[in-house]
Amino acid sequence: MPSNLHIHDELAAAYLKSIYRVFLDDGILEMKINRESLKLKVLMQNINVEHCALVTAYNPVGKKISDEENEIRHQSLRDDIHENWEFLEGDGLDPEAIWKPEKSFFILMRLENFQENMNSSLLY
Repeated sequence: MPSNLHIHDELAAAYLKSIYRVFLDDGILEMKINRESLKLKVLMQNINVEHCALVTAYNPVGKKISDEENEIRHQSLRDDIHENWEFLEGDGLDPEAIWKPEKSFFILMRLENFQENMNSSLLY
């Protein structure tokens, strides 16, 4: 389904500069957009995952909302993905600290349950 979502250049630039983290038992996996991550490849192989996604309900499409609303949306997203997906906690960091860290979920998508779970909408 086509999206009417348009991200302004400034927001796209902020996303590209951000550091995306996943909290692991033995440390933190840090990622950046358009940068290959050997640690991510190894993690995915070790836990037998074909696809993954880092999602957040914080500040949708760059629209700043209150901390309280962000937390409510975060908990709602957790409840929804918890029913169908395995996930790890994560966040997104702005290296210039203009934006506060945004809590995220690193969703682990195994091929056997990918199609059935993609049928449910996770738009926040």
